Order: sequence, then C-alpha cells, then structure tokens
Amino acid sequence: TAIPHAFIEVSTPPHRISGRHLIHTRRLRMTPRDVSVPPSSPLPVTPMLFSSSSSSLDVKKDGFDSLVSGSDIRATFSPTWEEDPRTCGPGAAPVLTPALSYLLGKSLAAVLLDRSESGAAPDASACIGRDPRTHGELLARAMAAGLRDGGAERVCDTGIASTPAIFDFCRSGKVSCGIMITASHLPPDRNGFKIYTPDGLLGKEELNGMIDGVRVMYENSDTLIPEEWDEKGVETVDFMSDYIFTLENSLMKEIAKCTGADECEVDFFTPLQGTKVVVNAGNGSAGFFATKLAELGADITGSIGIDPDGRFPHGVPNPEDNEMVLRTTEACERERADLGIMFDTDGDRAGFVVAARDGSYEPLNRNRLIALLAVILNEDYPGCAVVTDSVTSEGLTDFLVEVAGVQHVRFKRGYSKVINRAKDLVADGVDAQMAIETSGHCAMAENAFMDDGTYTAVKIIGQLARIQKEFGAPSLLDGIMGLEEMDEVVEFRLPALDQSVTTAGGAFQEIYETMTDIIVGTQLFTEHGWDLDSDNMEGVRVRVGVDGAFFMIRPSLHDPLLSVQVEATNRGHAVGSIVTPLVELIERSNFVSKNLDYGKLVDYIG
Repeated sequence: TAIPHAFIEVSTPPHRISGRHLIHTRRLRMTPRDVSVPPSSPLPVTPMLFSSSSSSLDVKKDGFDSLVSGSDIRATFSPTWEEDPRTCGPGAAPVLTPALSYLLGKSLAAVLLDRSESGAAPDASACIGRDPRTHGELLARAMAAGLRDGGAERVCDTGIASTPAIFDFCRSGKVSCGIMITASHLPPDRNGFKIYTPDGLLGKEELNGMIDGVRVMYENSDTLIPEEWDEKGVETVDFMSDYIFTLENSLMKEIAKCTGADECEVDFFTPLQGTKVVVNAGNGSAGFFATKLAELGADITGSIGIDPDGRFPHGVPNPEDNEMVLRTTEACERERADLGIMFDTDGDRAGFVVAARDGSYEPLNRNRLIALLAVILNEDYPGCAVVTDSVTSEGLTDFLVEVAGVQHVRFKRGYSKVINRAKDLVADGVDAQMAIETSGHCAMAENAFMDDGTYTAVKIIGQLARIQKEFGAPSLLDGIMGLEEMDEVVEFRLPALDQSVTTAGGAFQEIYETMTDIIVGTQLFTEHGWDLDSDNMEGVRVRVGVDGAFFMIRPSLHDPLLSVQVEATNRGHAVGSIVTPLVELIERSNFVSKNLDYGKLVDYIG
C-alpha cells in the first residue's frame, strides 16, 4: 500500500524548552519514495487533528513517559496519523507514528541548538541511520524534516547503519549528534531511537527535555492537513565506509599485536587467509562485517543473513536466541568453521560459536564471553577492572579474580548503566577496561566505551588468529578452562496478568518483603541454604549452598514482568532448593498469586 502525502502544520505558542523558544509553522511531506507498509496497516487519507482547545493533560498520566525505555526511545510503529501517544496510560505500549517522529526531531533540534550555544557542541549537526525495518526509512525522513524545521544547522542521512557506527560519527567529529532508528531485537512492529553525542548516549535530563518539548507541541498544535513535503536540506552521506575502515585497522592491530616492534609478520592484504568464519547477521545492519572479513581473506562460506532485509525471514536477530545459536552452530558444523559470529539487529551486540578440541561446536556467550574477553584484556592491561551486569554467575567472579587476574565489579542491568559505571571508575582512578552485559552488549575503554558488537568480534578474531599462529589449531575455549559452570541454567519470565509495569513492580516488592520477613524469610533461608547477597545492586540475589548455585529475581527493564534467573548444579537441585520454595513463597501472597503468571515455575517443577 503506497503511503499518501500529508502535511503537518504545527503552531506552538512561545514555550521555553531546554533554553529555546519553539515557535514554528512548518510543512512536512510524510511520503518517502519506495517505501510501503503492510497491506494490513493502510494509511488513511484523513489527517490527524491536534486541537489546542482540548483540555490540559496530566503529564504523569499520558503516554509520553512510556516512550522512554532506559536510555532509548521505543514504541510500536503505527503508520496511521490518528494514533496519539497521549492516549497511552501508564504501563501501556506507546505508539510511534511518522508525525511523532517529526516532532521528536523538531524537539531534538532545540536540544542541539542549546548544546551548540552553550559550547557543549561545536554546532547543531545531526546524522540519521537505521536498521532494515521496513518502516525505518519513513521514520528517518520524518525525523530529518523535524530536525531541519527545528533549526538544526546540518542534517544528513547515512541509510542503513549500525548503532556503534552512529556513535562513531559523533566521536570522530563528523556531526554533533547521531540518531539510530532501531528497536534492536524487539519484534518487527517495534521501532525507536538511540541518540548519541560525542560523549555517548544523550543524557537523561536532555532526553526528558526532548520528550517535554514534544508534549508541549502536542498539547498546543492545531492541525495536520494532507499536502506535499519537500526534502531540501537533508544531505545523503556514506559515513559507514569510514567506520568500516576504522574496524579494519583495529582488526589489523589485533592480529599483529606489534606495538613497539620493528616489523610485523602479517599479510596486510589477506591476514585472514585460511580462516573459516560463519557470520550470522540475521538480515540486520551488521552484514557488512562478513563482507569485510572476506576482503581480508577469510572464507565466509555458509554465512547467514548478511543482506539487510527488514522482513527478517529467520526472525529478528538476537545472539541470545536459541534458534539463532542453533542455526549458526549447524552452519559451523557443515563448513567446519573456525568461528561463528552472531550479531543483533543493529550490530551493538555479538555472540559466538566456537570449535572445541573434540571437533564439536559450543556457544561462546554470556559468562564464557566475559571470561575470555577479560583474559584478552588482561594481557594488555594487567589487573584491570571489568564491570558486568548483575546476573553473572558466581563461577565467573571466581574466574575473573583468581584465574584471569582482573577485578570484577558487578553492577546493574542496562548497557548504559554498566558503561557509565565503568566511566565513573575511570574518573576515580580505577583502570576499568570493559563494561559488558551477559546479553552481549560490550564496551571497551580502548574503543571510547562504544557499545559495539563488531568491535567485540574484532577482539575475538584477533585472539583466534594469534593462537592459530602460535599453537596451530587450539580452541578458544582453552583460554577459559578454569571457569566453573553450572549444568542447569534457566531464566523464567513471569508476566503481570494485566500487562502493567506497575503491577509487576508491586509483585516484586511483595516477594522481596516476604523473603526478608523475619519469620518467613528465616525459615526459607535455613531450610534451603539460602544466603542473601548483600552486595547485589538490583532486584534480590540469593546464593544457594556453597557450590556456586544462585537465583535472582528482578523487574524487567522494559516489559511488565519479573525475570527469575536460576543456576544450579542440576535440574533436581534447581527444583528442590530454588523453584519449589519460590512457588511456595509466591502462593503466600494473595496479591502476587492473583496478579503474576507464575505457571512456568509450576510447569518446571513437573
């Protein structure tokens, strides 16, 4: 279904947003060329109407706050003009329309102009990139028009890109702001924005100010009328080529490790000749990495989904997804590959499949990936600190400290949180070299703490090349032989029955209070060998026995549910000492048992 033309005419009274007056009346053509929407979601011709005569909204009860998810903006895409984020109550899924994208761009321009005028940025320039989602181009064009009409000095579009590349454009001085349009591993109907400055993600204060600016325009604007929209002032660029070149240089350095040497025994034309790598980009943004490896001599036969395709024929790429891991493992087995690499949709996360000494293939992810990267980093930065999220295993801590020889700082979930914690440690004089989540988000100090799955792959490939040269054909798993792992590792996701974040949070609070109650808590902890982890930074984490088993309960960062992470020596141990008493605990609370779907725990007990 072709997208019809439409104009937004937005008139706002003088209103101070982040230090600037937003007084604009602009036209926006909401029709990109060569873009369509699914037949099931046709665009109506009827325009959306924003009436300034409508009653004032209570900002605590509208849907704008729901747009912000951690450090990102995320929502469900809707091509229709009538959808209004104000109608989304607390905890409800917000909607992302082209009109909203336009107004977000307009409000962001005010933030950028403030940064420029205050000296925080050299100018008010911005570059937009996107993942392959079918509605990404429409949102990009609307965002670009909003930035332009809001007064941004330069607006450019680099097309399909990876999230780390967008950040790199900022830190290399190409632009003062980068906007990545992506919803990462979320379903295809979702989309959103990650906004970067040379310092990293846009700060919470400025992000909230941007949302407030949109709220003001929605409350005070008049009409949207079907018309035309010109695209003047939006520059088409190819910044991705520069970013790929920096990755290539980084890979050369990793392979060579020749700092200070007179010369390196590396073939700089085909340094990966003889190395077999299967890349599974899942038809996301990171397929370029496979092409670059092939140019450097690697055999990438059997690679999967290296061409961007917003329909995601194998599902939205997620290195944590069992299906993606299985598909990559099977491809590695067919091709007898040295390494399998998996990327998420926007290229800021990676996971791996590696060959074991017996010829089988195993995942290199979560605690294993953290352990190996720590070993690699400790070679260059002895005794450095590694910041992880809260759900890493007990065995990982022992390995990092006792085997790898690094410091382990366990913090909170959320890639921006672990990155900011690492930066804070550096500011305090601690040699923090890596911030990493078990999900595969990884940022290294040597790479400006840029959250970059492709750079993580560079480090792993470099290690593979070095050990192949030195030892012949060893396994990357040899580097983490001292890592103790539990045989039973499972995560349960327990949704609130009413799909409300507030309800999920209330259920967690009830569980926490029950666990820490002087009578019930003492009984549970004594009977099952539970030991509350007092150093834990979020949720509740409990060690079980003395062999490294534990469980952790925490509210989800983005969804109306509780996550229960369980690691135990075997299934029987998990059932008897963790899951069964957890179900008993849940059923002690009338509120929790009636408002939380804990059926997966019951099914696990069998």
